[in-house]
Amino acid sequence: AGLPGLQLCAAAALLPLLLLCLPLRGCADEHEHTYQDKEEVVLWMNTVGPYHNRQETYKYFSLPFCVEKIKIKIKISHYHETLGEALQGVELEFSGLDIKFKEDVMQTTYCEIDLDNGRRDAFVYAIKNHYWYQMYIDDLPICGIVGEADKNGEDYYLWTYKKLEIGYNGNRIVDVNLTSEGKVKLVPNTKIQMSYSVKWKKPDVKFEDRFDKYLDPSFFQHRIHWFSIFNSFMMVIFLVGLVSMILMRTLRKDYARYSKEEEMDDTDRDLGDKYGSEVADMIELDNRAAQRETQKEGAAFVAAALKEAVSPFLKRPVKEKSKRRYNCGKGGHFQAQCQTPRKQNW
Repeated sequence: AGLPGLQLCAAAALLPLLLLCLPLRGCADEHEHTYQDKEEVVLWMNTVGPYHNRQETYKYFSLPFCVEKIKIKIKISHYHETLGEALQGVELEFSGLDIKFKEDVMQTTYCEIDLDNGRRDAFVYAIKNHYWYQMYIDDLPICGIVGEADKNGEDYYLWTYKKLEIGYNGNRIVDVNLTSEGKVKLVPNTKIQMSYSVKWKKPDVKFEDRFDKYLDPSFFQHRIHWFSIFNSFMMVIFLVGLVSMILMRTLRKDYARYSKEEEMDDTDRDLGDKYGSEVADMIELDNRAAQRETQKEGAAFVAAALKEAVSPFLKRPVKEKSKRRYNCGKGGHFQAQCQTPRKQNW
């Protein structure tokens, strides 16, 4: 009686593991890239920024789009599939557009923008700097322009209608295109309606080849940054020259030291260890004596030069004795004591 009960307990314990091992076909999403008919397809909004500076990016809803009026779904969230996506700072946000697999949507208004002066200035700044935004559907990127200005640069227009064409092959999405329409002039204190439409089509594109058009060189504009290349090239040349100079100086010193040691080894080898060491000592003594003689000669030269330079200041000029005498022209007495009459013109 105890054995069947034990078997039932074991079966109850293994049942959750068996359920985890079974493939789950009912929960298809963008991570598996398979969808069922009328299943929800999420349109993610990524970033917005100037077209001529791809490194400057902001969140899509940093512009005053009507995010507060979009139907937010808490259960929808995006996680990073790759490390590169996380390092690039990709932060996808739900667009709020209701899209279902193989279900066309006619032009539908999904939100309304209350355009005050602050929001108009934000859109005008974005249009002046040629802001463009990026979206994703099933990992396929989509790009669009925020708006455009007229030829005179006085009036600015916002694209309000997103026309999506999505291609499918079986139960997979293989292509997506965006057409921006509905150009509306930006006027303060007005309301702008944002709308979208979805059309599904079946192109002759395999799921494995759906990224081929993004790899086409004519699809993206490749800009070569010549200044960055030149700067990197000059930096490499400078570093190579600096390292080479340091290595050459080090090798030159090592070569001179090893050459001297080899000469001493040759002397020891020719004369023997005992005589070689004696010769080395004699050479060392001669070198020291030569250094002392050189120091003495230098000191004598400095002393002679110093004496020659100072001697003019030490010699005092000798004043010549005056040949003039008082009254009589004879010396040995003062003028007041001279009894000889004073000469004329004295």
